[in-house]
Amino acid sequence: MQSEALSSVPSDREAWQDLTSRANELREKLLEGTDALSKQIGLINLDISVGRLGPSDLRQMNAKLKSVVFRAAYVHFSARPPCI
Repeated sequence: MQSEALSSVPSDREAWQDLTSRANELREKLLEGTDALSKQIGLINLDISVGRLGPSDLRQMNAKLKSVVFRAAYVHFSARPPCI
């Protein structure tokens, strides 16, 4: 999708509208997934870790994931087609 955006002509409004709608769908899925994960992280202390990752490890991963999602959402909002 990024390659499509970089290779599209700024005046091609139809292409930009298609890219924007697809990017919005992907962003919504990403945010929904992150929200669901964050809700599950709240219950992590109730679970017993048998593997290599414990509750503190998963909390750290969740914090980093939130940071990545925030940056991805910012990139999406800041990458608007230029006004002509």
